[in-house]
Amino acid sequence: MLKVQDTSTVNLSIVDGQTTRDDVQRIYGSPAQTSFLSEKNEVWTYRWARATAQGQNFIPIVGAFVRGYDVRKKELVIVFNERNVVARHTMTDNNDAIKTGLMDPGPAAPLGSGSVSGSTTLPPPNASTVSPATSASSSTAAPAPAPASSGTTAPSASPSNGDWQNRFRL
Repeated sequence: MLKVQDTSTVNLSIVDGQTTRDDVQRIYGSPAQTSFLSEKNEVWTYRWARATAQGQNFIPIVGAFVRGYDVRKKELVIVFNERNVVARHTMTDNNDAIKTGLMDPGPAAPLGSGSVSGSTTLPPPNASTVSPATSASSSTAAPAPAPASSGTTAPSASPSNGDWQNRFRL
């Protein structure tokens, strides 16, 4: 039923404060999802989606590189009050295009995304380290000896190994 309706037709079928849960069940059937806002307020969600292949998908060879789909999604969310009457409702209707071919780079992870456990902080590439044993006149200390190898190596954050910010996505 949701497939052929838009916001205006839904608003004709569902009137906040008047339409009952039984009316909604009769018009739209069972919801795709139910949840509760509180002990007294239940939420019903109805969804409909359709993906249509774009024309370039059917071009030999090209389709593997630039595959895409037009996607239309509708969602109707209805909140019922303690008397089983619609307290409020909303309908969304979205059109989107999805690219899935080999030429699609996919989502890029932005710098700063993800999580880091512990409190390790990396120095900027031009930071100098001062050792307590170094005299006050010296501004840099000799590099610390490397720890014994455990079979794995971690990339260095030194400027000689490239851009440290792109190596560590904190």
